[in-house]
Amino acid sequence: MEKDGSVKVFVFPKWANTAAKAAVPFALGGAVYAAVLVPYALNPGTTDVGYTPQQPVEYSHELHAGQMGIDCRYCHNTVDKTAFAALPPTQTCMNCHSHILTDSEKLKPVMESYKTGKPVKWVIVHDLPDYVYFNHSAHINKGVSCVECHGRVDKMERVSQV
Repeated sequence: MEKDGSVKVFVFPKWANTAAKAAVPFALGGAVYAAVLVPYALNPGTTDVGYTPQQPVEYSHELHAGQMGIDCRYCHNTVDKTAFAALPPTQTCMNCHSHILTDSEKLKPVMESYKTGKPVKWVIVHDLPDYVYFNHSAHINKGVSCVECHGRVDKMERVSQV
């Protein structure tokens, strides 16, 4: 209010009109992004959630880790020492299966691998993009459980991405 009682009208500078017009495409772009791209990016079809590949051996994590209580680190023995959680060598399987289910059809690829020395070609389930560096040991040694990222593998007959 002015001294004489009149109200002074605030007028935006001329550039404000140009800025408002220029902001419209950005606002529309943001709306399109929110309405289309975000749901697409979060869709299980684009994130591989539920990916459950067929493995060369029908290995049951539910049986071994769940019912039998074998610790993840028994098979994935590098997880607390290196960045990579190694897939188990055939010798790890044979520690038990040289005495248990030795005639099982399901274990033929394991037995063949043990005889020939050629590793079983497991299909990687949890694979990060090449530009991502993830160190398993840093997380495991700080108390982050395997379940946090891999889900309840001990309840999975076949491992799938969560």
